Amino acid sequence: KAGIVEGMNNVREIDQNLVDAQIARRVIDRLVGYKVSPVLWATLQSNMKFVTTTLSAGRVQSAAVKIIVDRDRLRVKFLRSTYFDLKATLNKNGDSNIFHATLIRVDGARIASSNDFDPETGALKNKDVLLLTESQADALVKELDSSDWTVTKIVEKPRTSNPKPPFTTSTLQQEAARKLRNSARQTMRTAQQLYENGFITYMRTDSTNLSEEAIAGARQVIQDLYGDDYLPGKAIRYATKVKNAQEAHEAIRPAHRVFCSVTEVEKTLGKDAAKLYDLIWKRTVASQMTPAKLKQTAVTIQNQKTEFRANGQVILFPGYMRVYVEGRDNPDKDLANKERVLPALTKGEALNCKELNSESHTTKPPARYTEASLVKTLEENGIGRPSTFSSIMGTIVRRAYVDRNGGKLSPTFLGLAVTQLLENHFTNLVNKQFTAKMENGLDEISRGELKALPFMTNFYRGGGRFAGLEKMLDEKVDIPAACIIEMPEEIAESTEGRIGRFGPYLRRGENTRSIPDKIYFGDLTLEAIENIFNEEVVEDEPLGDHPESGEPIWIKKGPYGHYVQLGDSKTRKGIPKTYSLSDVDLEYALKLLALPRTVGVHPETGEPITADYGRFGPYIRCGKQNATLREPETPLDVTVEKSVELLANRNKR
Repeated sequence: KAGIVEGMNNVREIDQNLVDAQIARRVIDRLVGYKVSPVLWATLQSNMKFVTTTLSAGRVQSAAVKIIVDRDRLRVKFLRSTYFDLKATLNKNGDSNIFHATLIRVDGARIASSNDFDPETGALKNKDVLLLTESQADALVKELDSSDWTVTKIVEKPRTSNPKPPFTTSTLQQEAARKLRNSARQTMRTAQQLYENGFITYMRTDSTNLSEEAIAGARQVIQDLYGDDYLPGKAIRYATKVKNAQEAHEAIRPAHRVFCSVTEVEKTLGKDAAKLYDLIWKRTVASQMTPAKLKQTAVTIQNQKTEFRANGQVILFPGYMRVYVEGRDNPDKDLANKERVLPALTKGEALNCKELNSESHTTKPPARYTEASLVKTLEENGIGRPSTFSSIMGTIVRRAYVDRNGGKLSPTFLGLAVTQLLENHFTNLVNKQFTAKMENGLDEISRGELKALPFMTNFYRGGGRFAGLEKMLDEKVDIPAACIIEMPEEIAESTEGRIGRFGPYLRRGENTRSIPDKIYFGDLTLEAIENIFNEEVVEDEPLGDHPESGEPIWIKKGPYGHYVQLGDSKTRKGIPKTYSLSDVDLEYALKLLALPRTVGVHPETGEPITADYGRFGPYIRCGKQNATLREPETPLDVTVEKSVELLANRNKR
């Protein structure tokens, strides 16, 4: 109410610069979509029979897909390395509490750790460190096991941890993904409900600023619930660090001067909305609390020619951590997890070694993006707007450019082909620096520093900062170049990978292998490629045609085994692992594709009994009851009598 009243009392003229910027954004997005998408239809879509969606290009979506594709390119080229260190389990004389220390030096030479490897390539960055081998590590264990352990150095230093600023659209999506496992779309849908019901402020914002009303409300909560020790002397104000931030709205926070309770939200909108509101409430309150005070301790322990390091941390004053810690749901549990308590030690003190082991570590390729980390990357690079992030995610998944797998975003081979075509012929559309410059230009229009019409004309015709979309559209598209799958260097001369009419495949001499479903090009390591070639061969000919539709029936290989498929449709059925591929003929395939099979009618209930192969094996179903089929029965031949018996005994062991 206060905000509406204030707005009514401070009426202003419409800002034509903002209107022009919005029009320019819409026109440019339509130019890209309407002009470039037909190129994808005429090239890739018309030549790829496995594509089941309508392809599209977009100023922001194409840049987002390239970011995901580039991450998988790094994964393919990543050089995995194995290195070793030693871990000692120690305690003081007369103290049963143990702590751990890790080997850091041998004969003065520093032992390689994860920080010494390039996170993108896996290459060893520092050649001066000692890369400990397994045999060297094992030899050190034998050498040091019975020797003396002595504390040689203790370093203590205070640390202050400051609260995070209140939520923007982007940071809300990131935290909801980490803590609540929400997709960006789900988060925005729930936030919309909270906003419409008056529980939070507007949820599409790139500002970290809080109004005076919000600050007063948060400070009142802190004083009432946590006391003066947790209340700073003055309000904390945050500077927005996001590129191209417009800051038209304040940060996302509980609405009103007096914040509603989580219980009230749950009664009105349910548990999911209450969980998101709880996140917003805690982040807002914590943003106005005092910093946490910690003490970090580093202890150096010597044994002969080696040095070990033990690190500890204790929380002297929790401050904002009493309410909220980024990345966790329960602050009280997190306090314990943040503490690593070391016993009181003195320089020169002798220690007991309870256990000493060598430990193996293998460097890992860059992790695939999650929705949270992709949103963060888009925001850091000034690509898109907070209001577009959730729709971008939905679009790239719906177009089948990206799959969601266990919370990770995996680029498909279709996404790779589209990205490579755009890289080759529409370079700027997938260039994140160019996309960010475009956002800068639109912001300059909104501030009256640029005129919209020349900006749009230059984008299409060429001129100024633009090469011109029109010229790019006149280029002849090289389809084969867009369909190349880059192979590891070791086999690049003998093996090629391509995205063909019926999907991605590998070719080595006379041998051709389809790349199984759910294997992404970021997974095509040397070992994975050899495994594909070593798998049982499936004839590249159909078993025959369906007697009714005339469509060919194929045997295909998926992530969970082989299956039969009708033509190019999604009609398919897995081949039981107990059945030999060489025995699969047209007759058997037709029976599988006809499943589920109606076995008959239950004599007591009158309900139909059906049989099928499911995710966990063969089963029968009658009404709401299921029963597992065991050999020799199969869904193709189980009888009514046997089904009734299995259903009656389904819970008996």
